[in-house]
Order: sequence, then C-alpha cells, then structure tokens
Amino acid sequence: VCGSDGKTYSNKCMANGAGIKIAYTGECSKNNTGFIKGEVSIGPLCPVEPCPSTTLNPYIGKKITLNQLGSATIYINLNSDGTFSGSAPAEKFSLNITDCQYLGCKNSLPKIVEIKAGETTEINIDIDTGIR
Repeated sequence: VCGSDGKTYSNKCMANGAGIKIAYTGECSKNNTGFIKGEVSIGPLCPVEPCPSTTLNPYIGKKITLNQLGSATIYINLNSDGTFSGSAPAEKFSLNITDCQYLGCKNSLPKIVEIKAGETTEINIDIDTGIR
C-alpha cells in the first residue's frame, strides 16, 4: 500500500502501525505520485473575537477528501491548526472536507485540484462561517 507520506508499506497494518494513513492500494510510484499541502481557514468562530476559551476547535476530527469517479476516496487528516499534507496519485480530484457544516462550505467546496507526479500542489481554502 502507498502511505500518505509517499512511502510504500508491505500492508495496511504496517502503515497503520507507523501512524500513517493509506493514500491508495498499490506501490507508491515516484512517476505516478504527487503531493498536496495547504491550509483551511474557518472563521469567524464567534460574533466578537477573540473568542472565549471554550470555543471548540473547528478542525478537530475533519479530513480533506480527494475523490475521483471510479477510484477510492483518499483521506488526509486536517491538523488542529488547519494545515494538511499528503500524497496521492497524479490525476484530477474533487477536494472536499468531511462534515463541513458552515454556511461558507457550500460556496467554497468542492474544489477541483490536479496532482502532478513528483510535484507538490498547494491549495488554501477559506470558509466563512456566516457568524457576525
């Protein structure tokens, strides 16, 4: 299996044991693998900022999804600061975010991204929550 770090693992258990998510089934190929990284910005989170310390982190538990018709969905963890990075086969994908319920999600997503072999595609996403 090809891990989200661009390395080939002998099986899913070996990748998971190393704390790595599966990018796709099969060997990672430098000729067919590219990388994606970026940042998601979700805000404002409360009507008057700075928010109280009890405000929930909007990035916890969310993932970036890369979908292509006929292919398995690739999931990339969204870090607690909104950043993400991972690897994927070189092709075009529809990028989305799991469980995106904010007002701006429908206007900002999905995005079409093209991953190119041996290159890093950078994409930044701004989502307006509609909170005023």
